[in-house]
Amino acid sequence: MLDLKNKRVTVMGIGVHGGGIGTIKFLVKEGAEVCAIDLRDEKALKSALEQLKDLPIQYPQGKSVRFVLGKHEKEDFINADLIVKNPAVPLSSPWLAIARENGVIISSDIGLFVERNPAFTIGITGTKGKSTTASLIAHILKTAGLDVFLAGNIRRSVLDILPDINKDSVVVLELSSWQLEDLEGYNWSPKVAVFLNLLPDHLNRYASMEEYGQAKKRIFKFQTENDFLVANLEDEYVKRSAEETKSRIIFFTKTEIKESFLPGEPSSRSFASLPGEHNARNIAAALAAIEALISHNDSPANKISTEIIKKALTTFKPPEGRLEELGLFEGIRYINDTAATTPEAVCAALNSFPREKIILIAGGENKGLSYKLLSEEIATGGEPGRTKGIKFLVLLDGSASYKIAEELRAVKWGNFKEGFTSMQEAVNEAKVHAERGDIVLLSPGAASFNLFAHEFDRGNQFKESIG
Repeated sequence: MLDLKNKRVTVMGIGVHGGGIGTIKFLVKEGAEVCAIDLRDEKALKSALEQLKDLPIQYPQGKSVRFVLGKHEKEDFINADLIVKNPAVPLSSPWLAIARENGVIISSDIGLFVERNPAFTIGITGTKGKSTTASLIAHILKTAGLDVFLAGNIRRSVLDILPDINKDSVVVLELSSWQLEDLEGYNWSPKVAVFLNLLPDHLNRYASMEEYGQAKKRIFKFQTENDFLVANLEDEYVKRSAEETKSRIIFFTKTEIKESFLPGEPSSRSFASLPGEHNARNIAAALAAIEALISHNDSPANKISTEIIKKALTTFKPPEGRLEELGLFEGIRYINDTAATTPEAVCAALNSFPREKIILIAGGENKGLSYKLLSEEIATGGEPGRTKGIKFLVLLDGSASYKIAEELRAVKWGNFKEGFTSMQEAVNEAKVHAERGDIVLLSPGAASFNLFAHEFDRGNQFKESIG
């Protein structure tokens, strides 16, 4: 483990989600000399910089954090002892190549974390469902009275929790493919790894689905025979990948209920508060992960009662931006699903509600994905014999929206308007078509960066536009 005191550390990517902020604060506390760099300018990073202005920095030489914004400078990659990169920065970045050529160590906040993490760790990955499943696992364990910390790909740095965890804690880590790539070289996997699914996504970063899948499989690469892989039996890629693990495997399906937790129950959904078939899988995955936890030799818990499980399922609220109920306004139901950034995620949302009542707000920037199946879902319900599409579609401006509109015209479905460049305009248009009993659903199926700071900014603007 690298001692960070007096080391010259370049933080590459301050970001707007909180990860860079937590990393900088951690490094300062450890006594490093920090240079924080970002290609965005001061205006774009205003909220992040505001959180860093009062750092208690006490370098012996009287130095403070140095910021380089709107550009990168070669010296910051040559004269550093360590680069801590944002997960959004690909390992193939030419700037990182400069650092490698000069013998500079490259790491990330997740890498620094696993070197220092003493807690029992459950890791969750997959294209969709990570946040809900991770949050549900953490909620069950908190309800059971365990010392639990939820971290990872959730808008804060994993390093924030380090001062509070110990060997008796449980850390539930949501891990994106980018974070898993950043763990290369650490020879680390969580004691319980949950692999939910592999669906087309991030194909603007990965050359192929296979390359994307290889990144996801790193979650169990260094597990031992004492560890557990929780794997989705209904996902062909996940099922095949499970054959490669050395660890014990617990498979789950959307219909399987863990008899040890819920004896005699026809369905966990009978008392869970999560809509949609996809959430049936998330619940099953969470219960399988709990089974793996209590079965592990190193587990801090050896039993969780049926009563605790039921209580947790009934009191759980989904994370922000995942089929988040915003309430009724003038008899119209508003739902924020801004974290749905793939076509498959939008299809899951559409299948969670009566589609003839849905006014969908979708679109944005394409990540190299196909929108043919989503367009069929929007227009006809997506299955042979179905003819019932949604009520109306409002398309935010962007390259994904152009593809959706093109596909819809090909099937001669015209219940949509396109080209909206603000959320307020899109919501106003949705209200024109909505009446009492209808649902206005924000479920974009695309990236947000052309119109919004990030996907949660998109969701927040949706909330603000309703009233």
